Order: sequence, then structure tokens, then C-alpha cells
Amino acid sequence: MITLVEAYGLIAKMFSSFLWKPSAVGLDYLKRYYDFLKNLSSWLLLGAVVPLVILIPCSLLKLPVNWVWSFYFIFLGIEAVILMVLAFPIIVAAQFISAKFPGILKSVRLIAAVAFWALMLAVYFYVFPVWENPKMVPLVLMAAAALALGVYTGWVNLPRSLVKTITTVFLVGIFVSATFAFSFPNRTRQFVGLLHNIDEADSKPKQVKVESPDQIQFVNAITGEPQIWYYRSPTGEYELYDRDGFHSSGQKLIPAKTMEERNEIITWFREQSQHTQEEMRKAEERQKQIAQEQEQRTKEETKKAEELAQQQAQEQANQKRETFKNTYLRDRSFLNRSETKEAAIVMVEDKMINQPLGESVAAIFDTNGLRTTTTLFTNKFVTDGLFEKFFDEGGSSEIVALELASNADILILGKRTVSFTTNSGLQNIITAKVTLEAKTISVKSTQTVDTFSVSETGVGFSNDAAVAAAMEKILKQLNYSINSKEKSL
Repeated sequence: MITLVEAYGLIAKMFSSFLWKPSAVGLDYLKRYYDFLKNLSSWLLLGAVVPLVILIPCSLLKLPVNWVWSFYFIFLGIEAVILMVLAFPIIVAAQFISAKFPGILKSVRLIAAVAFWALMLAVYFYVFPVWENPKMVPLVLMAAAALALGVYTGWVNLPRSLVKTITTVFLVGIFVSATFAFSFPNRTRQFVGLLHNIDEADSKPKQVKVESPDQIQFVNAITGEPQIWYYRSPTGEYELYDRDGFHSSGQKLIPAKTMEERNEIITWFREQSQHTQEEMRKAEERQKQIAQEQEQRTKEETKKAEELAQQQAQEQANQKRETFKNTYLRDRSFLNRSETKEAAIVMVEDKMINQPLGESVAAIFDTNGLRTTTTLFTNKFVTDGLFEKFFDEGGSSEIVALELASNADILILGKRTVSFTTNSGLQNIITAKVTLEAKTISVKSTQTVDTFSVSETGVGFSNDAAVAAAMEKILKQLNYSINSKEKSL
């Protein structure tokens, strides 16, 4: 057999011999090239048939050979192109000698036709991938073989015009689909995928959901044909399907024909149903427990939040109370004792605390069995109006807010007013009129328990001397009043 390079050498010599007129040398070159093409066609045909014989059974057995199909049709298309290219020169050359060598021309045209159809078949299956539906390959080949056999034996008698029409329509259809596929590859893949999904949806077995194991219909009540197929996994789990076919694992589905099989399936689904119900019950209990725990946590968190809020409110109240006490109480070290009776004394004159006056009054009460203090309150107690409120109304809420019960049993509040006159006829002697109003308030009951009011005059050569003379008289009266009312105090 000559090589491909030698074959193209023959083509060149053959066309140079036929350039002006046919010659014996050109005919020899034509005959030798024809033998080369015939032998090459046999080898290419063998290379196309042998893989096909292997691939078809593999596809029918559901073996993973999809990628092999893809390479096969690429190879088939390459073979077809080679045959068409090699057959074209001899077809052209044979035109000059068609009357002398009709057999060669007919054979070469047959080779070119086979190559053309092989190329069209490769293109067709590239557009509509055969590996997605390999069962169509044997059907196409069997249909072509049956038609060829019918025509050869005479069982099928097709008019030549009809054959030409069918062939033309088929070729035009392949050409249009191939052109559309190469021009719009994405749209073609979408269309093919849609057809493929529709075919799979219609033919693929669908899993049957079992709601009640006792209501599984294994056979058709009218025809008696099985309508339930099952798959059992290696771990003993069952899956039911509505038609014959294959499981996703590749195993063939089995029809539930015997009562033993059906009872096993029903028993397994009952156990699964009981297991599912038990799991649901446990899940509900867990959810209930989680809800209870969450509710308990919420209550505890709410309680803690309330306690924290109360604590913060208490701290704020304490801080406010401490601020209030620090504003109006000065000497908080003076404490109320259970074995004695304590009194806090505040004497006011001209809206200011008169400390010397308070100490004079305190001296009288100290001699009568009371423990007294004149430094419990600050000047703001007077300037902010609390003294007047205590003196006029008793100041019950302020007594509680200041927690005066921890410092004294009674409050002794007094106001002194002084007015002066000068007697020019008696060497300018000054007369002082002094009025002292006092109230005794019980800290425990916040009620006024005693009142004292007295006015006296005193004379002297100065204001202080005149006031001192008047106060001496007032303090004597106060001492007398205390002694006479000792039991009430």
C-alpha cells in the first residue's frame, strides 16, 4: 500500500497527464490512486466499526463510557473529512474518463457519500450529544440496517423521487441544525437540556412517599400489575418507586411481588413511622424543656434586672438622701441614745442661726436632764426655708428624710426678734424689747408638743447690754417653764 505522500504524488502526475487529453500513463496513475483510496477506506471503516461494537454493549449495560462516545464521534468526523478530501480529486479526474471507467467513478462516489454521511452523523450527534441518551445509537443503526436490507431484498420499494426528497429534507435539516448550533451554541444547549430534562422527568422513576405503611398499594387493583418497585440499601433501608427503572446508585429496581417482600417493606416502614413519631415526641419534649428553661432563665433575668433596678434606685435614693442630709446636717456624730433623751436646738435671728443664743438655751435644758446639741443643722437649713416649714408645719416629711430620729428625740426651735428705743432724757439709755418664740417638736410623731413665747425689755447703755438684760429675764422664765413642765418633756 502506498503512503499518503505518494498518493498526492500520483494525484499531481494524474492531473498533469489529463491536462490536455487522457493518456495511458494517466489511467495507470488513476488506477493506482483508486486502489490506495479503496484500501484506506477499508481501514477507516474498520476503525469506525470496531469501537462501535464495543461501545454499544457498554452503553446498554449503563457503564460510564459517555466521554468515550464523545471522542468516538470526534474520530468519526475526522475520518469522514479525510475520506471526502481524498475522494474529491479522483471524482474530478474520473469525469474525463467516466465512459471508460464507470465502475471506478461509482465506487469513488460511494466512498464520498459514505464519508459525507459519516460527517453529518458526527455533526448531528455533536449537536445532540449521544452520550446523554446512548440507547438511541443502536436504534438509529438498526433502523438504517433494516431499511437497507428491505431495499436490497425488494421488500421495501421506494420511488427514486421520494428517496431523493427524503434525503434532501434530511440533509437540509442537518445543515440547518448544525448551522444554528454553531451560530447559537448557548441556545442550542438550553434547548437540548430542556428536551433532555423533559424526557428524564417522564421516564425516570419517581420515589413514592409513604405516609401510612398499611395503605401501600403494591398492585393495580384493576389490572393486577405491580405498581410499586423498591430499592434496598446495604444497610437495610427501603425506598419505593412508581415504575421500573434504575436507582441513582445504578442498581435495578425490584417489583414487590411476594407477600414476604411486601410484609418486610410494611414492617420496615412501620418501624420508621414509630421511630419518627418517637423522635417527634422527644423533639417536642426537648422543645418544651428548652422553652421551660428559657422561661425560667427569662424569669431569673427579669428578677435580677428588677433587683438591679431596685438596687440602683435604692442607691440613687440613698445618694439623694445623703446629699440631702449633708446639705442640712452639720454634726452627724451626735447620736440618739436609748438611755437618755436628746434634743437638737436651733435658735434663729434675722434668718440666720444665732449660735450663742442656742448655747444659752441649751444650757438650761442640759441642767434639766437633756443631752443637747446646737451644731446639728447648717445655715442652709434656715436659708432654704426648712426652719420655717418645721416651725410652722412640723416638717414631718423632712424629719423622715433627714432621719433625725437617729440624732435626737425632740427638736427645739426658736426665733428671736429685737427692737431698740433710746431715751434721750435719761443719758441716752437704750431699751431693748426682745421676743422669743419657741416650739418643741417630737421627732417620733413629728407633732408640736410644747410652745413657748415671751417678750421682755432690758435697758443698758449699749444695744448688747440692753439685749443681755432682756435675755436674762427670758431665760429665767424659760427655766421656770421647763421645771414646771418637766413631766411633759
